[in-house]
Amino acid sequence: MAVLGDINVDLILDIGDYPSPGGDGVAHHQHLEVGGSATNTAIVLSRLGARVSLLGCVGRDRWADELLRSLAAAGVDVSRVPADPAEPTSLNVVVVTPDGERTMFAYRGANRSLPAHAVTPEWLDGVGWLHLSGYAFLEAPQRDAAWTAVRYAHQHGTPISLDVPTDPARQVPQELVRLLPWLALVVLGGEEVQLLEGAATVEMGTRALLEHGCGLVAVKRGAAGCTLVDAHRAVSVPGFEVAAVDTTGAGDAFCAGLVFGLLTAQDLPSAGRLANALGALATTRTGAGLALPGADEAARLLAGAGPGPAPPPGPGRAGGPFL
Repeated sequence: MAVLGDINVDLILDIGDYPSPGGDGVAHHQHLEVGGSATNTAIVLSRLGARVSLLGCVGRDRWADELLRSLAAAGVDVSRVPADPAEPTSLNVVVVTPDGERTMFAYRGANRSLPAHAVTPEWLDGVGWLHLSGYAFLEAPQRDAAWTAVRYAHQHGTPISLDVPTDPARQVPQELVRLLPWLALVVLGGEEVQLLEGAATVEMGTRALLEHGCGLVAVKRGAAGCTLVDAHRAVSVPGFEVAAVDTTGAGDAFCAGLVFGLLTAQDLPSAGRLANALGALATTRTGAGLALPGADEAARLLAGAGPGPAPPPGPGRAGGPFL
């Protein structure tokens, strides 16, 4: 597996109520975590048993050192990640309210500096799948690097998937639509479907995405599960009932499960159940990154045994402590 996108530090702040403009949001808990949409997906893929190489860009700072060390300890190959001397490693401030919803404030920093020459044909040699984060298409030169990866993957005959968050769908919809004919899979929510296609309904937008040439459209429906649509059928896969604490990283874990399921030749319903299970499990703990679930937890939930206990925050997490 090859994954391209952002590598962040997440500062998680748990607050009782989201403040009005000009007000104070005083947190009752905080911690630092490995983050970034592509990074989260890479971690979960590794925990499912895939060999994963992550390509992003960091600064030359202590945060970068800790991020790369933690990712390597979690089984993610970060040996090709370059450092930008002019920009800091990206920082996300993630504010989480008691209902589990999160609001993010981000400075993308070095992420957008990933040069196209960092992507080489050798990076994709022997790789069975390329996964891209939509954030990678927001700005050049990272956008150029993402397109370079797409072209090399196409030359290798490597399937490509794209995760579409809200901001890229709103800011660069034409760029993402232009990518659709290259994709085996696009993952997005109903809002993003309508942002990309300007469609009156999610169903109409989904059909339009397929007409652009994408092989499979996965529409996330939160706790209700997902709908997987290709040229021949639409499969609705129900979600799992869990006690949500924090939704950060749930979509990234969902992507990892769906890609892994497809990569290991699972049928659509089975791949969708794995994706839903991992997405649900991700909401049962605070933060993403090293807190995200893996194969054992997913197997337990899929077997009907419940989500099990969430890992402790901070240094007790698998993959090693961060900061």
